[in-house]
Amino acid sequence: MSNWSTNIDNEKLFEQLMKKIKVMVVDDHKVLRHGVVDVLKNIEEIEVVCQAGNGKETLKVLEEYSVDVVLLDIQMPEMNGRETLIEIKKLYPNIKVLMFTMHMESWHSKHYLELGADGYLAKNTDVEIIGAKILEVHSKSKSKELNDTVNTIISDEHLRLALSDVENRILILLCESHSNRTISELIGISENTVKYHRKNIYSKTKCNSLIDLMVYALNQGVIKVS
Repeated sequence: MSNWSTNIDNEKLFEQLMKKIKVMVVDDHKVLRHGVVDVLKNIEEIEVVCQAGNGKETLKVLEEYSVDVVLLDIQMPEMNGRETLIEIKKLYPNIKVLMFTMHMESWHSKHYLELGADGYLAKNTDVEIIGAKILEVHSKSKSKELNDTVNTIISDEHLRLALSDVENRILILLCESHSNRTISELIGISENTVKYHRKNIYSKTKCNSLIDLMVYALNQGVIKVS
């Protein structure tokens, strides 16, 4: 039996995490698009359900397919990424959109985030990071209710970004001294994805060791001693 318990609904969270994330890949370059699709097909948590080559085609396809996350190119013919992002957020506010481009200037990414994008990825990003970013974006909710809950649980003044649902789950399991491999089996995600989230957790909480992480989790009410 574990010496730790949590005030987070673990069963509900676990069920949510076990569902495959339905992804749409949008890029006008067929070779690149197909390459990304092939890569994502090897990530067990993700299911690529559709793809498109421009904005107009994207909106048409979204009328037929249920999608959780859209990986969206910016520079496309007929209807570019900016226009497509605005329409997606207007018609399907629950769909997460990751902008996918060669340009990573801070002002550029800020512009799209202000328009409603949920994240930003460079096309030369490592394969593992693309999959992990999709998982991270999907796990976040922009609803005020969830944000208020997260901010109540994680209120440290030094915390720059709230932990995602996946990161909260991993935080709990780390505090229970589980290995990366065990965590990957318990949650149903790859070990490399666990490593990516683990790195984010330490960065966001500014902790340098597992002991620091446990103290942090206790102070924030994420875990408590039975």
